[in-house]
Amino acid sequence: MLRDRLVCVVNHKGIQRKLLAESSLTYDSAIKLALAVEASERESKQLAEATEPPDQESKTSTTQAQAQAAVTKAQSRVIGVEVHI
Repeated sequence: MLRDRLVCVVNHKGIQRKLLAESSLTYDSAIKLALAVEASERESKQLAEATEPPDQESKTSTTQAQAQAAVTKAQSRVIGVEVHI
């Protein structure tokens, strides 16, 4: 019942669809899934921002460093290792 309330009050339609698609959803798995989707969207946005072409040449090295840091962090999540940069 608490799980159902959680699914109903989620404001993010993408997360809500994923939660509704799970056949054996528990409260704990709903929380984990919602947090995972939020984290992946946030990291995806950071990666996209870090790889945008710079407006000035001076921003190139900073942007490249940010892109490399985002890629390293994303790769570490895929293999299950947390990296703090």
